[in-house]
Order: sequence, then C-alpha cells, then structure tokens
Amino acid sequence: MPDTLPARREAVVSKLTARGGQSRAFYREMARGLGFDPVTITEFRPFTVDSECVDPICDEPWRFAWQVEAPGAQDREFTCQDHCQTPLAYQVGLEVLQCALGRTKPAHTVVIVKGASDA
Repeated sequence: MPDTLPARREAVVSKLTARGGQSRAFYREMARGLGFDPVTITEFRPFTVDSECVDPICDEPWRFAWQVEAPGAQDREFTCQDHCQTPLAYQVGLEVLQCALGRTKPAHTVVIVKGASDA
C-alpha cells in the first residue's frame, strides 16, 4: 500500500487512467501498482482424463476460480484479547489488493487472494 504522498498520487493517477483488461499481465501490473510485486496467478481447470497426475482434482465450478498469491501479508492468529467474531487465523496486508481485484475481476469468476509463503 502506498504510504508516501508521491506514491499515493501515482496510485490515484494509475486508477483514473487504467484501461482495464482480463489478462494475467493486466492483473500483475495492477498489483505492482499497489505495491505487491511479484504476484503469482494460478488458474484452475476441471480434472479430466487428459490431466496430469500432479494436477489438482477440481470439478467443473473451479473453471471460474483463480488465485493471486502476493507478498506482503502477515499471518495473524486469534488471541485471548480478540472478540468472538474475529477469525481464528487470517492475513493482514492484502485488503487493498483484494478490494481492487474484486472490483476489476470478471463478474462470473471467483478470485482467491493469499499471501506468498516465505518457504
């Protein structure tokens, strides 16, 4: 997330002048503009007889799902000071990216946003 005034201005100009798109390159560039670089985009497809043995076993609805893995998230776990509505575990730092992807993704798709592992 941009934290300096020039970076915030650049983010606003980028948002106002963006043309849009549905390619991996478009979403990578959008994530880079928000401060997440590099990102990995994974598209899922149903498991068929032509699939490789190492492919995930996904059924037909997964055709419309894709995943963006981005650096910069921090794992946060439930503590005794949290409220009962707080998730047991979640990641902090990807809210801006998740919001931007949600606004620009094709309407018929589901996007999963997760933090990149350091392993």
